[in-house]
Amino acid sequence: MQLFMAVRDLYILNGRPTGSIRISYGYMSTQTDCDKLMSLLRNYFVEGEPNRPETADPNSTIQVVGVFVYPVKSCRGIKVSAWNMTKQGLEFDRQWVIMEGSKVLTQKADPLMAQIVPRIDWRRGVLILSFSGLKDIEVDLVLSEDRRKNRIAEDICIGKICGEQMEGVSCGPEVANWLDTALGRQGLRLVRGLKRMSARESPSSTLANDSQILTLNISSILRLQERIKENCEKVGEDYTGFDDLDSLTDRFRGNLIIQGEISFGEEKWTTFSIQGKQGMVGKKEKKGREGMKGKEREEKENLYEDNSIKLKVLGPCRRCSMIRVEQSTGEMSKEPLRSLATFRDRNFCFGVHTQF
Repeated sequence: MQLFMAVRDLYILNGRPTGSIRISYGYMSTQTDCDKLMSLLRNYFVEGEPNRPETADPNSTIQVVGVFVYPVKSCRGIKVSAWNMTKQGLEFDRQWVIMEGSKVLTQKADPLMAQIVPRIDWRRGVLILSFSGLKDIEVDLVLSEDRRKNRIAEDICIGKICGEQMEGVSCGPEVANWLDTALGRQGLRLVRGLKRMSARESPSSTLANDSQILTLNISSILRLQERIKENCEKVGEDYTGFDDLDSLTDRFRGNLIIQGEISFGEEKWTTFSIQGKQGMVGKKEKKGREGMKGKEREEKENLYEDNSIKLKVLGPCRRCSMIRVEQSTGEMSKEPLRSLATFRDRNFCFGVHTQF
């Protein structure tokens, strides 16, 4: 089977090029050849029945149904029922990075980072890291003023995040050796971010790529899930794993998960508010916060004039290959990036950048 394409000047109609494709079959062509061609046309050139436009239910209530914090950039997230909001976003979100020399590691380079599981012990004021087969390791949540002001040159770490220079301080050799063992590399360091040289309006020490907070919409995730199922069925691939909504949601590493808006309706927002109490997102937790100084608590509580947290939507988030990493196993797959690419005019965008 041979394919020929012809485009000539005389096939320009109303300023738009046209052309033709000729498919030649020979005596050795088989039914399989024909089936492959038809499959290609169906998968990439036929839209099928147009989707009915979604309409918002005027009686629906938009709710925050999930809150996630990622203390160490590109490591596993923590699902919480409530969390404190600060001027830099969710408290302790993406405040640490793993560095190899001057390079900031992410799951794109090492999917195994998804297996490093952090948790925070408020009473003791420590960040705890876990990895299968290794003993847990701890680092202090808050750097002392003496450590900030009198850090030695060997502790300073400088790297780049999305082209912006960041400066941090190493958390020490013990956790560095732990990371080497967990990820099977040499020369790794856990670095606490101190500052970021940024041209943004509100620069901070947060080490997130493009914004303080990433907001995801359940309806948008369900829409993508349907597309993944359709595409897997077309090519005869196993859909198992993508039918789990929580697992699919985890791949996009969002901070706030909302429900009640139509799919991709969040991209039209400019601002939104969350009802909370003293800057807490979600329901108030009965947790001790002795690890935080009294002055720090007072300053954070004074950030809020009422019980709502007002957030600004900066625009859609363009996704990269990291969404191919299954967060509970660290395994890579074609989906959901492949199906996200099939949405017209989306340019791989999913979720919205949000700022406090």
